[in-house]
Amino acid sequence: MLLLLAGCSAARLAYDHLDSLIRWGVSDYIDFTPAQRLLLEDEIQPVWRWHRGTQLPLYAAELRRFADEALNGPLSRERIDLYLAHAEAYRQAVSRQALPGTARVLASLDDAQVSDMLERMRKEVARIERKRRKQAAEGPGEGLERETEPYLRYWTGRFTPEQHQLLLRWAAEVQAGLSQQTQEQYADLDRYAQVLATRVQPGFQQRLSDYFDVIASGGERQSQEAAERERLLRMLTELSALLQPQQRQHLHDRLLDYAEDCEVLAAEKVE
Repeated sequence: MLLLLAGCSAARLAYDHLDSLIRWGVSDYIDFTPAQRLLLEDEIQPVWRWHRGTQLPLYAAELRRFADEALNGPLSRERIDLYLAHAEAYRQAVSRQALPGTARVLASLDDAQVSDMLERMRKEVARIERKRRKQAAEGPGEGLERETEPYLRYWTGRFTPEQHQLLLRWAAEVQAGLSQQTQEQYADLDRYAQVLATRVQPGFQQRLSDYFDVIASGGERQSQEAAERERLLRMLTELSALLQPQQRQHLHDRLLDYAEDCEVLAAEKVE
């Protein structure tokens, strides 16, 4: 979320209202009872406080290191791979911390709520597939490139024609590999339904953890996940080499803004 917001003040404001944002997001898929809303609130708060106090300082230090390296010259593939690995480790840490509360909230759902949630998730998969088809109809990579470039420009400033063509080639490669993704997402939801069917049985939290681990690792799609990561690493490495001095300065300043956000937020006391 922090990486997609449009400015440091917006990031601080959003983080300070993160509990509300989570509730609103979850409510897109589940219609909670009043008692379940209270349970969700009780589960969010300790994770949120843990994240503010222990994770944001780590993010700040990481962002400052990244800013310095990005300013001083092209980042090697190995350094970019390392930063992506660190980001995944931070995601896993949050997932582990939130898992017990997630399991308790899911266990509180009745059969009708679970069925409705899964149906809404399937509709979201279908919506994304329609969007992909529309993008594909625009030409190889065109739609995905047009959607992705503004996020990258936020960090680097205006793209050069060469950088634009690099991103377009990457988007065309990604688009070509998406043909099987929708059916795989439906299969993942079917497995999720099987796990949720055991939500009131002993060991549900571990089964939920195992399911999330399989999804995160790519499961049976590990070779596809590896190919997607390889494409991303190659594109980011080439893009880093193509950045102009003013773009490096722009990226450096953006990263430091977010590092400062993390430090300010981590220092705030939350009641």
